Amino acid sequence: MLQLEWKFFSPAFDEINEINWDQNIQWLIDNHFTGIITYKNFEKLQSKLSKDPTLQVIPITFNQDELVEIEDKYQPLNIINKK
Repeated sequence: MLQLEWKFFSPAFDEINEINWDQNIQWLIDNHFTGIITYKNFEKLQSKLSKDPTLQVIPITFNQDELVEIEDKYQPLNIINKK
């Protein structure tokens, strides 16, 4: 089963540098905003977070197939595609 990396984002997201995603991902890891979740649990997490407008899930995809699958199934607001 494919695993997704998910992130909780808060106002700390203001510190993200949109030019350097590798640095962003490391910053998120360093600040405990990342975790691993499976597809099975992703929908549950997404529904819980939808009740709090200050949090969102941003999947990291590692190839084009994952990117397309996640966009089709979940339509997240943002996806980090780590090519």
